[in-house]
Amino acid sequence: MKRPPEYDPGLFHAEELVKTPIPDVSALPQPKVLIAVLSVRTPPYGQMIHTSKFTWDSVDVPNVETIYYVAEPESELHDQVIGFPIKEGYYRIGYKNLLAWKWMLDNRDFDFLVRPNASCYVHKPRLLARCAQLPTDNLLYGSVVADPNRRKWLWGGHQFIMSRDVVQKVVDNPQVWNHSEIEDVALSHAATDLGIPFTQTLDSCAIDRLGPNDWRVISTNGNSFHFTDWADVAKLDTQIFFRVKRDGARDEDALVMRKLQQYLIP
Repeated sequence: MKRPPEYDPGLFHAEELVKTPIPDVSALPQPKVLIAVLSVRTPPYGQMIHTSKFTWDSVDVPNVETIYYVAEPESELHDQVIGFPIKEGYYRIGYKNLLAWKWMLDNRDFDFLVRPNASCYVHKPRLLARCAQLPTDNLLYGSVVADPNRRKWLWGGHQFIMSRDVVQKVVDNPQVWNHSEIEDVALSHAATDLGIPFTQTLDSCAIDRLGPNDWRVISTNGNSFHFTDWADVAKLDTQIFFRVKRDGARDEDALVMRKLQQYLIP
Protein backbone atom coordinates (compact mmCIF):
# COMPACT_ATOMS: atom_id res chain seq x y z
CA MET A 1 0.00 0.00 0.00
CA LYS A 2 1.20 3.50 -0.81
CA ARG A 3 2.09 5.40 2.34
CA PRO A 4 0.99 9.00 2.93
CA PRO A 5 3.60 11.60 1.93
CA GLU A 6 5.61 12.70 4.94
CA TYR A 7 3.87 15.23 7.17
CA ASP A 8 1.22 16.46 4.71
CA PRO A 9 -1.53 17.88 6.95
CA GLY A 10 -3.93 17.88 4.01
CA LEU A 11 -4.22 14.11 4.34
CA PHE A 12 -5.97 14.38 7.67
CA HIS A 13 -9.49 15.48 8.44
CA ALA A 14 -9.97 19.23 8.82
CA GLU A 15 -11.34 18.98 12.34
CA GLU A 16 -7.89 17.83 13.44
CA LEU A 17 -6.26 21.04 12.28
CA VAL A 18 -7.75 23.11 15.11
CA LYS A 19 -5.51 23.78 18.07
CA THR A 20 -6.88 21.89 21.07
CA PRO A 21 -5.67 23.23 24.42
CA ILE A 22 -5.02 20.80 27.25
CA PRO A 23 -6.80 22.21 30.32
CA ASP A 24 -5.89 21.66 33.93
CA VAL A 25 -7.48 18.33 34.81
CA SER A 26 -5.72 17.77 38.11
CA ALA A 27 -9.05 17.74 39.94
CA LEU A 28 -10.39 14.92 37.74
CA PRO A 29 -9.87 11.22 38.49
CA GLN A 30 -6.54 10.20 36.99
CA PRO A 31 -6.70 7.19 34.66
CA LYS A 32 -4.08 4.45 34.50
CA VAL A 33 -2.10 4.77 31.27
CA LEU A 34 0.17 2.10 29.81
CA ILE A 35 2.55 3.31 27.09
CA ALA A 36 3.41 0.27 24.96
CA VAL A 37 6.25 1.30 22.66
CA LEU A 38 6.48 -0.73 19.45
CA SER A 39 10.22 -1.38 19.38
CA VAL A 40 13.02 -3.42 17.80
CA ARG A 41 15.95 -4.69 19.85
CA THR A 42 18.53 -5.05 17.08
CA PRO A 43 20.84 -2.27 15.80
CA PRO A 44 20.41 0.44 14.69
CA TYR A 45 16.85 0.61 16.05
CA GLY A 46 17.63 -0.66 19.54
CA GLN A 47 19.34 2.60 20.45
CA MET A 48 15.95 4.31 20.37
CA ILE A 49 14.89 2.34 23.46
CA HIS A 50 17.93 3.70 25.30
CA THR A 51 17.34 7.24 24.03
CA SER A 52 13.66 7.17 24.99
CA LYS A 53 14.45 5.99 28.51
CA PHE A 54 16.90 8.83 29.06
CA THR A 55 14.75 11.57 27.49
CA TRP A 56 10.94 11.60 27.59
CA ASP A 57 10.60 8.40 29.63
CA SER A 58 12.91 9.73 32.34
CA VAL A 59 10.01 11.91 33.51
CA ASP A 60 8.15 10.17 36.33
CA VAL A 61 4.38 10.66 36.03
CA PRO A 62 2.02 8.95 38.49
CA ASN A 63 -0.33 6.39 36.90
CA VAL A 64 1.78 6.17 33.73
CA GLU A 65 3.93 3.11 32.97
CA THR A 66 6.06 2.43 29.90
CA ILE A 67 6.91 -0.97 28.40
CA TYR A 68 8.99 -1.47 25.26
CA TYR A 69 7.96 -4.61 23.38
CA VAL A 70 10.14 -6.41 20.87
CA ALA A 71 10.26 -9.72 19.04
CA GLU A 72 12.57 -12.70 19.57
CA PRO A 73 14.45 -13.77 21.50
CA GLU A 74 11.59 -14.27 23.92
CA SER A 75 12.36 -12.69 27.28
CA GLU A 76 10.65 -11.81 30.52
CA LEU A 77 10.02 -8.17 31.33
CA HIS A 78 13.35 -6.69 32.40
CA ASP A 79 14.33 -3.05 32.59
CA GLN A 80 11.02 -2.17 30.89
CA VAL A 81 11.72 -4.39 27.83
CA ILE A 82 9.86 -7.60 27.02
CA GLY A 83 10.42 -9.96 24.08
CA PHE A 84 7.91 -12.23 22.33
CA PRO A 85 8.46 -15.44 20.30
CA ILE A 86 7.90 -13.93 16.87
CA LYS A 87 10.34 -12.93 14.14
CA GLU A 88 10.71 -9.23 13.42
CA GLY A 89 9.31 -8.10 10.10
CA TYR A 90 7.26 -5.29 8.62
CA TYR A 91 4.31 -7.59 7.99
CA ARG A 92 4.75 -9.44 11.29
CA ILE A 93 4.08 -6.43 13.49
CA GLY A 94 0.45 -7.48 13.81
CA TYR A 95 1.43 -10.82 15.32
CA LYS A 96 3.77 -9.05 17.74
CA ASN A 97 1.06 -6.57 18.71
CA LEU A 98 -1.47 -9.30 19.45
CA LEU A 99 1.00 -11.25 21.60
CA ALA A 100 2.17 -8.15 23.46
CA TRP A 101 -1.28 -6.68 24.01
CA LYS A 102 -2.59 -10.00 25.37
CA TRP A 103 0.30 -10.10 27.83
CA MET A 104 -0.48 -6.55 28.89
CA LEU A 105 -4.17 -7.32 29.39
CA ASP A 106 -3.22 -10.32 31.53
CA ASN A 107 -0.49 -8.62 33.54
CA ARG A 108 -1.21 -4.90 33.79
CA ASP A 109 -4.10 -2.83 35.14
CA PHE A 110 -4.71 0.08 32.76
CA ASP A 111 -7.53 2.22 31.42
CA PHE A 112 -5.73 3.25 28.23
CA LEU A 113 -3.07 1.59 26.13
CA VAL A 114 -0.98 4.05 24.12
CA ARG A 115 0.94 2.68 21.12
CA PRO A 116 3.76 4.95 19.99
CA ASN A 117 6.59 3.61 17.87
CA ALA A 118 10.25 3.81 18.79
CA SER A 119 10.83 7.07 16.89
CA CYS A 120 8.27 9.03 18.87
CA TYR A 121 8.88 11.43 21.74
CA VAL A 122 5.97 11.33 24.21
CA HIS A 123 5.11 14.22 26.54
CA LYS A 124 3.88 12.10 29.44
CA PRO A 125 2.28 14.82 31.63
CA ARG A 126 0.20 16.07 28.67
CA LEU A 127 -0.69 12.50 27.76
CA LEU A 128 -2.11 11.83 31.21
CA ALA A 129 -4.03 15.12 31.12
CA ARG A 130 -5.54 14.27 27.74
CA CYS A 131 -6.47 10.74 28.80
CA ALA A 132 -8.29 12.19 31.84
CA GLN A 133 -10.65 13.85 29.32
CA LEU A 134 -11.25 10.78 27.16
CA PRO A 135 -13.99 8.15 27.49
CA THR A 136 -12.73 4.89 28.98
CA ASP A 137 -14.71 2.67 26.63
CA ASN A 138 -14.92 2.11 22.87
CA LEU A 139 -12.07 4.54 22.18
CA LEU A 140 -9.61 4.34 19.28
CA TYR A 141 -7.95 7.75 19.07
CA GLY A 142 -5.78 8.76 16.14
CA SER A 143 -5.33 10.69 12.88
CA VAL A 144 -7.79 9.54 10.22
CA VAL A 145 -6.36 9.51 6.71
CA ALA A 146 -8.66 11.17 4.16
CA ASP A 147 -8.48 8.52 1.46
CA PRO A 148 -11.44 8.35 -0.96
CA ASN A 149 -10.23 5.12 -2.54
CA ARG A 150 -10.46 2.79 0.46
CA ARG A 151 -11.94 2.46 3.91
CA LYS A 152 -10.81 5.05 6.43
CA TRP A 153 -7.70 4.23 8.39
CA LEU A 154 -5.51 5.76 11.10
CA TRP A 155 -1.93 6.68 10.30
CA GLY A 156 0.41 4.92 12.74
CA GLY A 157 3.02 7.68 12.45
CA HIS A 158 0.73 9.81 14.60
CA GLN A 159 0.35 7.04 17.20
CA PHE A 160 -2.79 5.53 18.80
CA ILE A 161 -4.63 5.64 22.11
CA MET A 162 -7.01 2.74 22.86
CA SER A 163 -9.32 2.13 25.79
CA ARG A 164 -8.83 -1.22 27.52
CA ASP A 165 -12.04 -2.71 26.12
CA VAL A 166 -10.92 -1.95 22.56
CA VAL A 167 -7.59 -3.72 23.16
CA GLN A 168 -9.50 -6.68 24.60
CA LYS A 169 -11.85 -6.83 21.64
CA VAL A 170 -8.99 -6.78 19.12
CA VAL A 171 -7.03 -9.46 21.02
CA ASP A 172 -10.14 -11.65 21.37
CA ASN A 173 -10.78 -11.52 17.61
CA PRO A 174 -7.41 -12.14 15.93
CA GLN A 175 -9.13 -13.45 12.80
CA VAL A 176 -10.09 -9.91 11.77
CA TRP A 177 -6.44 -8.75 11.61
CA ASN A 178 -5.23 -8.94 8.00
CA HIS A 179 -1.49 -9.56 8.25
CA SER A 180 -0.98 -8.83 4.55
CA GLU A 181 -1.70 -5.17 5.35
CA ILE A 182 0.66 -2.83 7.15
CA GLU A 183 0.06 -2.45 10.87
CA ASP A 184 -1.88 0.81 11.00
CA VAL A 185 -4.19 -0.12 8.12
CA ALA A 186 -4.74 -3.62 9.54
CA LEU A 187 -5.61 -2.29 13.01
CA SER A 188 -7.94 0.33 11.52
CA HIS A 189 -9.80 -2.16 9.35
CA ALA A 190 -10.00 -4.70 12.20
CA ALA A 191 -11.53 -2.02 14.43
CA THR A 192 -14.06 -1.10 11.74
CA ASP A 193 -15.02 -4.75 11.31
CA LEU A 194 -15.50 -5.00 15.08
CA GLY A 195 -17.73 -1.91 15.21
CA ILE A 196 -15.15 0.29 16.93
CA PRO A 197 -15.39 3.93 15.80
CA PHE A 198 -12.46 6.30 15.32
CA THR A 199 -12.04 9.40 17.43
CA GLN A 200 -10.58 11.80 14.90
CA THR A 201 -8.21 13.95 16.89
CA LEU A 202 -4.66 13.49 18.01
CA ASP A 203 -2.17 15.88 19.54
CA SER A 204 0.70 15.02 17.20
CA CYS A 205 3.40 16.68 15.18
CA ALA A 206 6.38 15.66 13.07
CA ILE A 207 9.83 17.25 13.06
CA ASP A 208 12.02 16.93 9.98
CA ARG A 209 15.39 18.34 8.93
CA LEU A 210 15.32 20.30 5.67
CA GLY A 211 18.93 21.52 5.70
CA PRO A 212 22.04 21.71 7.90
CA ASN A 213 20.30 24.09 10.33
CA ASP A 214 16.80 24.23 8.89
CA TRP A 215 13.98 22.28 10.53
CA ARG A 216 10.25 21.98 9.95
CA VAL A 217 7.36 21.16 12.28
CA ILE A 218 4.00 20.08 10.91
CA SER A 219 1.23 19.57 13.46
CA THR A 220 -2.17 17.97 13.14
CA ASN A 221 -3.88 20.40 15.50
CA GLY A 222 -1.39 23.08 16.43
CA ASN A 223 1.32 25.32 15.05
CA SER A 224 3.27 24.36 11.92
CA PHE A 225 6.45 26.30 11.24
CA HIS A 226 10.09 26.31 10.15
CA PHE A 227 12.81 27.00 12.68
CA THR A 228 16.57 27.29 13.06
CA ASP A 229 16.62 27.85 16.84
CA TRP A 230 15.58 24.86 18.93
CA ALA A 231 14.16 27.20 21.56
CA ASP A 232 11.26 27.70 19.14
CA VAL A 233 9.91 24.24 19.92
CA ALA A 234 8.58 25.70 23.17
CA LYS A 235 5.73 26.97 20.97
CA LEU A 236 4.58 23.34 20.70
CA ASP A 237 2.60 23.68 23.91
CA THR A 238 -0.30 21.30 23.18
CA GLN A 239 1.36 18.43 21.35
CA ILE A 240 1.73 15.06 23.06
CA PHE A 241 3.38 12.93 20.37
CA PHE A 242 6.41 14.13 18.41
CA ARG A 243 7.37 12.04 15.40
CA VAL A 244 11.15 12.29 15.00
CA LYS A 245 11.77 9.52 12.47
CA ARG A 246 14.17 10.10 9.61
CA ASP A 247 14.62 6.95 7.55
CA GLY A 248 18.15 5.55 7.77
CA ALA A 249 19.20 8.09 10.39
CA ARG A 250 18.60 6.74 13.89
CA ASP A 251 21.32 9.02 15.26
CA GLU A 252 19.31 11.98 14.05
CA ASP A 253 16.17 10.60 15.69
CA ALA A 254 18.11 10.49 18.95
CA LEU A 255 19.37 14.04 18.45
CA VAL A 256 15.84 15.38 18.02
CA MET A 257 14.66 13.54 21.14
CA ARG A 258 17.47 15.10 23.17
CA LYS A 259 16.68 18.57 21.83
CA LEU A 260 12.99 18.16 22.66
CA GLN A 261 13.89 17.08 26.19
CA GLN A 262 15.99 20.21 26.54
CA TYR A 263 13.62 22.81 25.08
CA LEU A 264 10.01 21.65 25.47
CA ILE A 265 7.92 23.14 28.24
CA PRO A 266 7.69 20.44 30.96
